[in-house]
Amino acid sequence: MAQKDISVQIKASLNNEISLLGLIIADNSAYLKVAEIVKPEMFYFTANQVLFRELKQYNLDNLGSDIVGFLNFLVNKKKIEEIDMSKYLDINEPYGTNYINFLIQNRGFEKEVSSYVKNLVDSYKTRLLYALSQKTQNVINNEEFNIDDLITKVQVDLMNLDLSEINVNFQHVSDVASELVSDILNRSNNDVGVGLQTGFPELDNYLVGLNPGYFVILAARPAMGKTAFALNLAVNMAKSKNKKTQKNLNVLLFSLEMSKAQLIQRLLAIESTISIRSLKTGDLSKDQLGLLSFTVQAMQKWNMFLCEKSSLTISDIITISKRFAGKTKPDIIIIDYLQLINGGSAESRHLEVGRISRSLKILAGELGCPIIALSQLNRNVEKREDKTPILADINESGSIEQDADIVLFLYRKDYYTSRKKKDKENENTEIRPIEGDSMDNFSITDVIVAKNRHGSTGVAQLTFMPTYNMFVSNTKADIHLKNQKKGE
Repeated sequence: MAQKDISVQIKASLNNEISLLGLIIADNSAYLKVAEIVKPEMFYFTANQVLFRELKQYNLDNLGSDIVGFLNFLVNKKKIEEIDMSKYLDINEPYGTNYINFLIQNRGFEKEVSSYVKNLVDSYKTRLLYALSQKTQNVINNEEFNIDDLITKVQVDLMNLDLSEINVNFQHVSDVASELVSDILNRSNNDVGVGLQTGFPELDNYLVGLNPGYFVILAARPAMGKTAFALNLAVNMAKSKNKKTQKNLNVLLFSLEMSKAQLIQRLLAIESTISIRSLKTGDLSKDQLGLLSFTVQAMQKWNMFLCEKSSLTISDIITISKRFAGKTKPDIIIIDYLQLINGGSAESRHLEVGRISRSLKILAGELGCPIIALSQLNRNVEKREDKTPILADINESGSIEQDADIVLFLYRKDYYTSRKKKDKENENTEIRPIEGDSMDNFSITDVIVAKNRHGSTGVAQLTFMPTYNMFVSNTKADIHLKNQKKGE
């Protein structure tokens, strides 16, 4: 093949692109095998990008699959003039129709189509990485920069590059169906449910389990109990077993807001039903001291791991999670909370939060576990008469909703009712938990499943008991209150 003086790398790309492009122009069945995999930008040469883009459009328009029809299509759209390989090929008239005929004459073999696609993707990856390295080098040479921020930005950029391996193999639907039915029967026979259960049947009825790769957003306004609910989820899962391995679930919890001592205090309250106030003051009865000791022993069986740091970057979270996964595969990761994560870049916060959200979604897929990220809702909620959250209330970025498989909102109507009453009385509007158990200190909470990519949406009602930082089903709350009254 007559080629001009070009680098070895470009020459290899040229040979591969000619083989692939000539094949898929000449053979529509070969095109159909790669149509959903290959993108125009994967081709190095502009003329080849144009050809593939127009070939894709030609097929989408259902204009047929013959070569003559495709050539007429290019001529009518005046795209034929854009196809020029004069810089790279030393052949007679290496442009327009003549170049397309050249491609067809030098096309590759159909049995090698997977190899051509892999080579194309590998070359594309190399160019993306090279461009990123050049961009980083320019920053180092020409700008003032913070090294930690730069490292974080590079790592996030790498996460967001389209570098996933592309599998060109195909499966017949009957084979996929057989595998799925086998999996369903296995779950049925061995009582192995779908994904992780939250421990709240009312909510699990909607979610039908949290599966590997799920990215879940748990959002609410301040004082709704986001952290408390997340800790209740963590406790429920830490006390659960993997139904396949029969080992306790591994829970990794990131806190960017509370210290480890504060987290443990709340976990102890949830598990022991000793009030947070009593744990803070140390004012404990003999029975409570015994219960506290028993609770600590029970917690030793949990596989729950805490990472507490107020200035974590998205790069830190990715690195720590992967390092953790290298030793102990996490079954779930919980992050409190998303807006406190530093994106490590100078771009607008809106874009930065979007990149953080996307990185967490990718991380969930890479580690093969669900990730739950807590999120603040914006103040638009407070401006409405109806304070029930909606998807548009998610703070700082619409990308969060887009990336999430599931979006959960917490809403306590009595919080706003009580606050309104206090406003009328010109008292402090802050709602402080009442010490001791009474119905006044129980708060009915709507857990709103606002988005569920893999199931249904709706509202699950739970009871929040702030004295113990605990969420329970409404039935359990009634039983707890009756038992307390019996003991009086």
